[in-house]
Amino acid sequence: MRHHDRHYRRLFGHPAIMRDLLAAILPPQWRGLIDLDTLEPLPADHLSAKQHVRHGDLLWKVCRTDGQQLHLLVLLEHQSSGDRIMAVRILSYAALSYETLLRRERRSTRQLLPALLPIVLYTGLKPWRAATDVAALIDPVPAALQPFQPAMRYVLADAGVLVRQGALPAGNLASLVLQLEHNQGIEQAARLLRELCTAIASHAGHEALRHVLGAWVRYIVLPRALPKDIPLPDTDDIAELAMTVAHSRDWTLRPRMEGREEGRREGQAQLLKRQLMKKFGILPPAVVQRLEQATEAQTEAWSLNFVDADTLDDVFR
Repeated sequence: MRHHDRHYRRLFGHPAIMRDLLAAILPPQWRGLIDLDTLEPLPADHLSAKQHVRHGDLLWKVCRTDGQQLHLLVLLEHQSSGDRIMAVRILSYAALSYETLLRRERRSTRQLLPALLPIVLYTGLKPWRAATDVAALIDPVPAALQPFQPAMRYVLADAGVLVRQGALPAGNLASLVLQLEHNQGIEQAARLLRELCTAIASHAGHEALRHVLGAWVRYIVLPRALPKDIPLPDTDDIAELAMTVAHSRDWTLRPRMEGREEGRREGQAQLLKRQLMKKFGILPPAVVQRLEQATEAQTEAWSLNFVDADTLDDVFR
């Protein structure tokens, strides 16, 4: 499994983050149908009859409010654009999930299988364009054949769209994770990390959560957010990582602010130079040098003197 996928699986394999993700992306009318406090992870390596391992990302089960179970198949997609045949993959993973369930729990074939809700969490930059229903990928058929065609659709959570629309709830762990994934620069990343540290503190067992989120920030977020000349910190503690980003923000902003101040000082000196030339003609080299080396305070004082000056000496007195 790719390094990138491993950190995302660990991140969304944490019950608190998955619970907040579902609370953030599911329609309000659905949230009353399930008890998110009953979330429980299931093995997510789907096995066919020949024991051929396939990675189906994440599989959870949750109790419905009517007493039945609901299985949640969550696929994490990180590529830059959508997978055109994702609906077919979902269909395949759903079947493999049921096969695995029957084998592992040794269920009777007379027992009904739990309902399944497929979810695709997409964190790529381009909007997701792929069909969310497998029926859209199959040639049209006469009405008589329609009942015999594959039918399954999935819930799409396009993180980039949700972030841009401001559709994610505040103070939610998963919301902050998705916003960090799509942060607009070091200043926003620093603010989001502070908010994430605050949100973590309100969760029971937050020490483990700190390190799960910290590892993701360290290996996924920071390499994108920090300037290349700043070394990555050797820690998974998110509080320390947040401090690193805050300090790097200061390092990034300081040259910018110093550059603005320098530009303002040079601009004032150039303005005074033009005014002096208009009033007194060509300036001696010594005066030009003095203007170029002046502090901001000196330039301001000379500009005030210029108003009533009859000679260059009056300006620089």
